[in-house]
Amino acid sequence: MTTFRDQLQASLGSAYTVQRELGGGGMSRVFLARDEALGRDIVVKVLSPELSAGLSADRFTREIKLAAALQHPHVLPVLSAGIMNGLPYYTMPFVRGESLRASMGPGKLSRDDALAVITDVAKALRYAHGEGVIHRDIKPENVLMSSGSAVVVDFGIAKAISASKTEAPGGTLTTVGTSIGTPAYMSPEQAAADPDVDQRSDIYSWGVLAYELLAGKHPFKGRKTPQQLLAAHLAETPAQLGSASPDVPVPISALIMRCLEKNPDSRPQSAGELVTQLGAATSGNGGVAAAIPVAKSKLWRIPAIVALAVVIGGVAFGVWSARGTPRPAGLVTLAVLPFENQGPAEQEYFVDGLSDAVNGKLAGLAGVSVIDRRSTQQYKKTTKPVKQIGAELGVQYVLGGVVRWARNSAGGWRAQVMPTLVNASDATTKWAGDPLVVSSDDPFSAQTEIASKVANALQLALGADDRRELAERPTQSTEAYDAYLRGKSILDALDRSAESVRSIDQSISELQRAVALDPDFAQAWAVLVFASHRRAVAVPGDTLSLNRTLRAARRAESLDPRDPMVVSVRSGMAYYSGDRPRARMIISDAIKSGIVSPELFIAYAWDLWDVNQRDSGRAVMASALKLNPRFPPVVAAAADMATLDRDWVRVAQHARTLISIDPTDERGWRLLASVGRSTGDSLAIRRAIDEAFRYIPAPSNMLLTFMVYAGGDMGLRFAGMTPDQLRIEALSDSISTYYDNKADLFVGRGEHERARVYYDSIIGKMEGRSLSGPGESYLRIYLAYAYSATGRHADAARELARVKAVAIAAGEVNEKGVPEIDRRIVAGILANAGQSEAAVRELRVLLNESGWTRRGLAAVSKLRALRGTPSFEAFLREKEQVTRAR
Repeated sequence: MTTFRDQLQASLGSAYTVQRELGGGGMSRVFLARDEALGRDIVVKVLSPELSAGLSADRFTREIKLAAALQHPHVLPVLSAGIMNGLPYYTMPFVRGESLRASMGPGKLSRDDALAVITDVAKALRYAHGEGVIHRDIKPENVLMSSGSAVVVDFGIAKAISASKTEAPGGTLTTVGTSIGTPAYMSPEQAAADPDVDQRSDIYSWGVLAYELLAGKHPFKGRKTPQQLLAAHLAETPAQLGSASPDVPVPISALIMRCLEKNPDSRPQSAGELVTQLGAATSGNGGVAAAIPVAKSKLWRIPAIVALAVVIGGVAFGVWSARGTPRPAGLVTLAVLPFENQGPAEQEYFVDGLSDAVNGKLAGLAGVSVIDRRSTQQYKKTTKPVKQIGAELGVQYVLGGVVRWARNSAGGWRAQVMPTLVNASDATTKWAGDPLVVSSDDPFSAQTEIASKVANALQLALGADDRRELAERPTQSTEAYDAYLRGKSILDALDRSAESVRSIDQSISELQRAVALDPDFAQAWAVLVFASHRRAVAVPGDTLSLNRTLRAARRAESLDPRDPMVVSVRSGMAYYSGDRPRARMIISDAIKSGIVSPELFIAYAWDLWDVNQRDSGRAVMASALKLNPRFPPVVAAAADMATLDRDWVRVAQHARTLISIDPTDERGWRLLASVGRSTGDSLAIRRAIDEAFRYIPAPSNMLLTFMVYAGGDMGLRFAGMTPDQLRIEALSDSISTYYDNKADLFVGRGEHERARVYYDSIIGKMEGRSLSGPGESYLRIYLAYAYSATGRHADAARELARVKAVAIAAGEVNEKGVPEIDRRIVAGILANAGQSEAAVRELRVLLNESGWTRRGLAAVSKLRALRGTPSFEAFLREKEQVTRAR
């Protein structure tokens, strides 16, 4: 009698010899065979008749070819596929080892081994998902253990079965139902027979596997039948992993529990996120939480200039500076656009890192002026012609590049880069380089070669120092460099999206891994400074992040004292300690020595302004703008200086530049509205707000503040808005702006009882609360004003004194040691208490320190109590004095 094995042998032919049956499950029967041509063992899996029923053989074979294209160390590839008596089969390499299920017995895997296994599986998912392949049946039986490494099998098989069934005559999605997958590891969407599952289904299954491996039991232990398991996935919440296995690091427990969320949107959205967080939690120092010691010094608050650098420069990372001599006039001007990634989306971070590195190397050469990379980010995937880009950036040449991907002989990825240098005036090609190959083993050589070829094409004379810097590598560890690129890529994305503490933590994790792999990696330490401080700003009172910021800054300084970030930190520490002359000297010395950075230029411009060297301050700000003409924070800083100059035409120009870069960015619209507010032109405010609403359907209170000043129909429109219509994202926004804005609106309309409701809300929400941390003085001054507006003048005076004390303790003081708080609100507090002369004195100082005008101040609701007083009316009649050097 012909056996099933004989039939399989006949189908395979003489190329393979079937040796024995290894076993199998519901989906297939598994055989060991010998590849006679190559002298190796392979595995043959034959689908069961039940699963093969109603299956399109052609579609199955086509889908298997997609799975066969996967090549990764933690993915077992498919070698071939065919049909045996109507039953599809496929072949794979034979792995000498055992399944993860067999390895999960008591005492077989240590915690560290288990963490290594789930990391390997996550890496396999990250790779396969990047190739568009979802597994759909992640479980211990589909993970093989070989030489201490985990390998995932059967990628793409479930998709091949599903797709081939739906293509077969009479086949539908519902005919597949829940037959694809294993009930114990199915995601809720699989359990509900949703045909459109995505990569997040694999993430859920990974979470079940990880939970079971680390806790020693299935998350729904006790559920035995398929129906019970499917119901549990759909409706039950498993016990916290931390309680089932307390020795698992807290960040990992939290990550796995997030993977088990019923709603796919609540899970990690990519396997890359799994790899990132696992890498951080398992790389030295006892994990993420244990790696950050509690601050023991009172110097936990990041210095003011460092905070300024973050606000102005976003995340100032990459190779920022030219370390050579100051630039003479008449240089060749160049912009390096973000290279175009024509490969997997998961490689985007690598391509961005390559273009940033080329930008940095070219910026270090004498004879060329390179636009800062943050001004070129807006041209990523742009369709604008080169002439327009050149005109917008004010450059002669534009360097672009296309990156394509292929696999090397070992099965890993390698990139092929094709750079092109274009003359922006006539769009002619100046130089087109031959394709360069970049591999993960050497990500640096191509950076040097591209920059060198561009320098030669531009006929730049390269000295020995230039050639040495072109060949310089930031680290010798390619793994550390990869982690660094991933970390800074996450931060870069945050500059174009809503702030996310989770994303910041991912970035910090990657950067911590980079410096753990190479403790002398100066750039990684520098970026870690800004990532840590960004987290401290996002989470008020996060002293641990602030402490980590200072530790990273000190390490970065010891490695590279000429790094612009390090210069900012040194200056900030001097500033914080009260030695402002030294803080200015550190910045000025750095600039004079040839360290070029928009952040340093802006800090220096404001330093000069503060000591009344305003012509010089304007010149330095102009240099910052020239270096970074299309980076929003720099344009906004130039607009702020123009505001202090009361140069409303220039403020409006900068505002329109911001709007042209991104009309959904509120800063441009707020600047336009501020011109109207400061000049008392309510019509200009209304025009700006109406236009902004075309692009920003849910504006923040920062923008809506100007509706109060516009009054009329605009004020009524704001009066009818509720918090759920606005972007109220933080304590300072919801309390200090929203309620205060509503109160101002009704005071301006003479509806004092309605205004009183909002003042009482401010007091009720803030009185007696602990408001310590960044922004405390900002919060408390609104509480002080609310007291004064409700007649509690003694409380207002006490709170105002506290505001000043907090500002002084935080270093928020001017050159004379006077607290830098909102004098407009201080004047309003004094006016409410009947101290009109003192209030007007505050307003005189305000005029000298800000872009306000008397006409603008006359319309401020908080100064309503001053109206009609002799001192205020005399103040308003005085001629406006504007001193503006040109």
